[in-house]
Amino acid sequence: MAKSTLDILCFGDSLTSGFCSAGLESHPYSLALAARLQAALPHVLVNVDTSGRPGDVASSQGFHDRLRAECSKRRYDWVIILGGTNDFAYRVHPEKIFQTLRESWQHALQQSKVLALTVPEGLARPASVVEDRARLNSLILEHREAGFHTFDLHANLPYHALSAEECQRYWDDGLHLTPVGYDWMGSLVADALLQVLDARPASKQQQRHDNSRDVSEELKEEERGHPGILSRGYVVVRKADLD
Repeated sequence: MAKSTLDILCFGDSLTSGFCSAGLESHPYSLALAARLQAALPHVLVNVDTSGRPGDVASSQGFHDRLRAECSKRRYDWVIILGGTNDFAYRVHPEKIFQTLRESWQHALQQSKVLALTVPEGLARPASVVEDRARLNSLILEHREAGFHTFDLHANLPYHALSAEECQRYWDDGLHLTPVGYDWMGSLVADALLQVLDARPASKQQQRHDNSRDVSEELKEEERGHPGILSRGYVVVRKADLD
């Protein structure tokens, strides 16, 4: 009997492409995402594609056009979208970023479900960026639409709450992550998606929920948001293992 499939597109900028080591290396979070989902859903064939472009601006037409092109190639069950970090460098208003992100979500929702991620923090925290990021993340988390779900990556992937040693291990340049950090990110996103799928690690996929909700709220009762979770039930994956 053929396995059912779970087709996912991870879409965004450099945080999706896995940019690290000044661009000399890439290690997308989708690697750990795919491995963790496959381990949790042994009766499902998990396929994950990655489309991350360093420097891409979510409020630009190019971001939206690129998403349309990716969605036209294949019908995905889920599209995971992270964007907005680069917009703050251009002082784009958070409401403008949100409106253009919403257009991208709505296009993906025509044939897929969407998991939107909030924008994580980093080393630099000028007041204007902190304020604008908080506003954008609030708009993302408050949005309600059929088939639309959110995960508060900002709350679960900290920088300033970590020790100096943890920052060095998980954060590359204060904006991008190290390969281990991207694996942490992928693990968090996978657990969030499993919550939406009403599944648990090493269990069979169950009924999906269509109601919009912030899945990070369901994770607060568990041990989440700290690098230590990588040592529990974590599946190590290399790029070559997924080719």
